[in-house]
Amino acid sequence: MPAIEQALVIIEDLKTILQFKAITTVVEACRDRKDDKYLELAVSSGATCIVTGDKDLLVLHPFERIPILTPVDFLKTF
Repeated sequence: MPAIEQALVIIEDLKTILQFKAITTVVEACRDRKDDKYLELAVSSGATCIVTGDKDLLVLHPFERIPILTPVDFLKTF
């Protein structure tokens, strides 16, 4: 199977388990403005946690009551 067909099959499979959420909240809180989109998604979707290794996000822990954890801390906590 060609690579493009494989990619399309994977995308179709992902559509069955992913939830697409609209961004309803504008956030300007991160020192790296490119990372605000992750905070916007977390707030807009009602996320229970953000898991990242990005130090610009980690320093905001917690953000609007959403824990921001490293993968190691996430595994220790949950």
